[in-house]
Amino acid sequence: PICVNLAPVWVCLYLTRWLYADHKRIVLMSATLTLKTMGLLDATPEGQHVYLSYPSMFPLENRPFWFIPTVRINHRSEDIDYNVLVSRVDEIIAGRLDRRGLIHSVSYERAAYLQRRSLHSGLLQTHDRGGVSAAIETFRSSPPPAVLISPSISHGFDLPEANYNILLKVPWPDTRDPLMARRFEGDKEYAPNLAMQTVLQSSGRTVRGPG
Repeated sequence: PICVNLAPVWVCLYLTRWLYADHKRIVLMSATLTLKTMGLLDATPEGQHVYLSYPSMFPLENRPFWFIPTVRINHRSEDIDYNVLVSRVDEIIAGRLDRRGLIHSVSYERAAYLQRRSLHSGLLQTHDRGGVSAAIETFRSSPPPAVLISPSISHGFDLPEANYNILLKVPWPDTRDPLMARRFEGDKEYAPNLAMQTVLQSSGRTVRGPG
C-alpha cells in the first residue's frame, strides 16, 4: 500500500468552511498571537472579528533577552562552525553552574553534537524522538547544575525549574520542505514571523508567572 500525506498550503479556506461556519463565537488565545497570525487564519479584526492585545503581567526584568553574535549555523555548517558554537555555549554554562538551564537545539542532531563535544557534557541531558516527557521529569528532579538540551520544548511545556534559556540558532523553518517552500514563495513574511514566534515561545519556557 502507498501512504500519502496531504496538507494544504494555507489553512484559512478550510477553517472558514469547517470551523468558523459552525460556531457563532470563537476565541483564539496565545502569548504570540499577532495580527499576522490572524491574517493567516483569515480572522482579521474586520467586520465580525475583534483583536485584543493586553500588556504582559511578567515584569521585564524577569525576562531579559540577549543576542550574542557567534557564528552562522545552518544545514551547510561544518565542524569548525559547530566548534565555535559549542565553545560559546560552554562559556554561558560555566557562568551558571549554580542553576539549571534549557538549550533549544532546533534539531536532534545538534543536541547530540553539543552533548558529545561540550566541556560540560556530564551536566547535559538530552533525549531521542518520543522521549521528551521522560527527559523533562529527569531534569526537574535533578539538582543544579543541570542542563536539558532539546528541539521539542519550545512550545507547550512549563519549566519554571530552569533559570535560563539558550537558543543555539534562530529557529528558521526548513526551506527544504516542499510545503514550507510553497508558503515562503507565497508570503515573504511567513518564515520570519514563524521564526520569531518560536523565539518568543522558547524564551518563555522559564518565565511562567509574575514572580
